[in-house]
Amino acid sequence: NQVARDQHPERWSGPTRNWTPITVVSLNPERDLEHTPLDHAV
Repeated sequence: NQVARDQHPERWSGPTRNWTPITVVSLNPERDLEHTPLDHAV
C-alpha cells in the first residue's frame, strides 16, 4: 500500500484506514460480564 501511495500521491487524500484485525469481539458487552468468552463458535 505504501508503494502505491509513493508512486501516485495525488490519488491519496488522507491516511489509510487501520487494517489491524480485531482479536476480541463481544456481543452484548453488558451481558458478557456474567459469562466467560467462548474460544470458538459451536
